[in-house]
Amino acid sequence: MPVRQMTALGPPPYPDVWGYEPIMTYEAQAYGQRAPSFGVGVDEYTLLQKAHVLNAILDTWSVLYPRMQGIDLRRDAPSLPVPAWFYLGGNEMRGLRVLFDDWYARLRAPSKKLTVVPGAGHTALFERPDQLVAVLDDVLAG
Repeated sequence: MPVRQMTALGPPPYPDVWGYEPIMTYEAQAYGQRAPSFGVGVDEYTLLQKAHVLNAILDTWSVLYPRMQGIDLRRDAPSLPVPAWFYLGGNEMRGLRVLFDDWYARLRAPSKKLTVVPGAGHTALFERPDQLVAVLDDVLAG
């Protein structure tokens, strides 16, 4: 990811989706993953369904992420009344991973379990769906 491009933007949040363009353009490098297809390349989807996937991604960046900027789970969700399971790529972005690790260490829940997927990035569920199925089987068995 071009450092000059990101430095020129300054820290997020950005006023609109286009401020996130460098992150989206270099997503695989930013998130430490293989380039995800998010279903766009699968034969089962019609052209219209693929367009909806792309619209959903743009909506996530332009609508959901700005609303999430003020949320800090360490402050806002220090405990959960239910068991909690987490599935995380071993190559998750450092900024996200540091915050998650801090929250997870503090989190109070009846039980909690973290599965770290070696070699996977931000979209571990798409990169290693076989391991996700094993984790879900474990959750259901528990």
